[in-house]
Amino acid sequence: MRTKFIFFLISFSSLCLAQPIWVSRVPEGFENNYFTGRGVSSTSLVEAEQAALVNAVSEAIQNKSITIQVNKSLHSVTRETTNDFYQADELVKEINIYGESQTLTGLKRVETYYENNRGLYEAWVLISFPKINPTEPPTTSSQIWRSFLLPGWGQIHTNQTWKGLFFTVATLSGVTGGVVFDQLSKDSKIKASGSRTQARRDFFNDETKNFNTISKIAFISAGVLYIWNVTDAITVKPDEWLYVDLKLEGNKWVAGITVQF
Repeated sequence: MRTKFIFFLISFSSLCLAQPIWVSRVPEGFENNYFTGRGVSSTSLVEAEQAALVNAVSEAIQNKSITIQVNKSLHSVTRETTNDFYQADELVKEINIYGESQTLTGLKRVETYYENNRGLYEAWVLISFPKINPTEPPTTSSQIWRSFLLPGWGQIHTNQTWKGLFFTVATLSGVTGGVVFDQLSKDSKIKASGSRTQARRDFFNDETKNFNTISKIAFISAGVLYIWNVTDAITVKPDEWLYVDLKLEGNKWVAGITVQF
């Protein structure tokens, strides 16, 4: 029993590692929306693929990324909202023949993945469709000047939210701590000069030194974090998954899709 369980874990792990990332995580893009569909068949991979493609196109229509209207006189398709939807299976027929829809410009199959699990055929299909309002891709310089202005902003801009929040909170905390303890040091110094006994003067003088030391450490820490933040913004690469339909060449984004890496 234990041997079978271990074998199952190994097989399952190998299966997960072999799958493209987009099977479990739908990619995002600047220029395109992406949708995945899954199909299962006990007969053939072709049938499973057909079901997956219908599922992917239906998902796109359901999410209103493909909001289409058939103009029967001109045989064209627009993005206007209407109840007269072009059927998913009609679009699928076109994609099967041409690899993309001839009716709806830009709708196309990007990649297909298959599995055969003990005679049960499974297929996943990834399709893409142009966004109505494409998102402007950032340049490398945009993340740098953001990090110069506000620590962590450049990282957040490149979809590294947690790292960006760390730089923002830690750096600002260091600056705040430095200011607070510097003020406490000044207050203690005033109290020391106004004390009537030597014991109280010594107490407040020691307090002044301690607060001043903590203030310096906080400011130095904030400075180190700020430099680290800027250096990271210069060297960091944006999330490739978010920018799946573009690739970085130097400091410029150019068209090019990589859905499996």
